[in-house]
Amino acid sequence: IHYTAMSTQLVFVLVALSAVAAYDFQDSRFNELLADRLEDWDFSARVRRDISPEDDDSDKFLKCKHHHGKTCCGKGRWLKHFGDKNKEAFSDCFDDFVNKLNASGISTGGDPFSCERVNQMKMKVICTTECVAKKADLIDEKGALKLEKSLGYMEKLELEDWQKPILEEAIKKCVPTANNTLVSTPSTGDIKCNPVLLNLQHCLYHEVEKNCPEDQKKTDGKCKKIFEKTKV
Repeated sequence: IHYTAMSTQLVFVLVALSAVAAYDFQDSRFNELLADRLEDWDFSARVRRDISPEDDDSDKFLKCKHHHGKTCCGKGRWLKHFGDKNKEAFSDCFDDFVNKLNASGISTGGDPFSCERVNQMKMKVICTTECVAKKADLIDEKGALKLEKSLGYMEKLELEDWQKPILEEAIKKCVPTANNTLVSTPSTGDIKCNPVLLNLQHCLYHEVEKNCPEDQKKTDGKCKKIFEKTKV
């Protein structure tokens, strides 16, 4: 009887984990962070085309940009670049997706707010994120996240002492539940990409705020409402 009960529980857990959906772009706050990142990728790609690689001014252009999507826990945007700290890598990945889209013959012009263009933007985020995850050796040959590599990636981030244990626990919780099913849209043809790193980033974003120390919580009205919801 005990064996049967344990087996039933195990099956339930496996089903629950496999049922975690890919990020659906319905989280407005996380979307702000993604939009900011997309702007970085696009801007960085244009700067690289217009400025010589030997020119140190390329970083100055990026630093002058106004950024959004900051976390309500701690200063700055310390979670923004989990998996994509390498600027050259994500610029290459961004260009790679654009080239694939152009090679497919699919139009990227027209109404920027049409369903087609919005779907292309979503796939641009998913595919670029998958590409940088591969370059950072964060996913295995089956497309699943590597837990130890993900934990090791924390060393690349500029973390304060209080942030490390929170992020470590969040990674341990989020990695096993990050869905790695390939996704595609009619607006991007045969291009299929793995959203697993994007799913991880979304999970980390909320886990960090859920476990944010009281003395690190921002006190503006927007953040207060967010922390009230995390208590429920």
